[in-house]
Amino acid sequence: GEVAQETDGLLEHLVEVHLVGLEALRRRLPRLRTGRQVADFTLSDFLGTEHSLRNLDNSKLVVLAFLGTECPLARLYGPRLEQIAAAYKKNEITILGIISNRHDSVTEIAAYARRNEITFPILKDTAN
Repeated sequence: GEVAQETDGLLEHLVEVHLVGLEALRRRLPRLRTGRQVADFTLSDFLGTEHSLRNLDNSKLVVLAFLGTECPLARLYGPRLEQIAAAYKKNEITILGIISNRHDSVTEIAAYARRNEITFPILKDTAN
């Protein structure tokens, strides 16, 4: 129904942002499966607030976006992810940024979020 169409639209936006011209991967899209379960985890954002998947039961879709503060690609798609998060928030779609690079400090993550005006949670995976 309507949620499926909006979810497909969101996935298309994310794919466009993430693939950035990698046509070979784009041809594989019909074979990608959505709706796979991810094991629960709890990570803290750069403000120290803990976020767990189990607390997002009200979300129809959770998008995990792996980022890096120095990654040129993440610098490009971070702001676009923020636009997508804002556009689909009313549809109960949640975006979580995850940074697992050991060298990305909490201060650098906060600066990345501020610089790119990102309001969705950016979580630090310290056990990567």
